[in-house]
Amino acid sequence: MAVLRGGLLTYREAAIGSIDGTNTTFTSTFRFIPASLVVKLNGLEQDSPSDFVVIDDHTFEFVNAPIGGNDPDTVIVSYQRA
Repeated sequence: MAVLRGGLLTYREAAIGSIDGTNTTFTSTFRFIPASLVVKLNGLEQDSPSDFVVIDDHTFEFVNAPIGGNDPDTVIVSYQRA
């Protein structure tokens, strides 16, 4: 979903990647401006670089893998397209 905020189009979506307790690498649907990336784990905004690092303009990596199972973590990203 794209939302216009302050004249800038911001995309918000579920990150792409397995939430299984071991995977730490996730991607977005579109390339993003790295400085615009906001990552939320279970609704809580994560900090870079203590919680995640941007690998490139399409990929980021968590320091600790999100938990999977019967009640898996949710990973939502917001960003401006590159």
